[in-house]
Amino acid sequence: MQRFFAGILVLVVSGLIFLPSCNSRPGKPKILVFSKTAGFYHNSIPDGMAAIQKLGAENGFDVDTTRDAIYFNEHSLRNYSAVVFL
Repeated sequence: MQRFFAGILVLVVSGLIFLPSCNSRPGKPKILVFSKTAGFYHNSIPDGMAAIQKLGAENGFDVDTTRDAIYFNEHSLRNYSAVVFL
């Protein structure tokens, strides 16, 4: 379980290094965490979402979470600097 969270943290922090150079939206960087599953729902998903939200609060970026694939359209995605598939 700790390796799982360590992997998430490495991906999120690595992605944040590149956010300033690719972020075209004004204000704080904002990421979308997508956690929809087909069938099996891993019990660590809520903990992963909480960990990423904590990273956001501690490092100055906003975090939205969803299981709804409707967010994957051009209009919605332009609001985000990155998408994390959890």
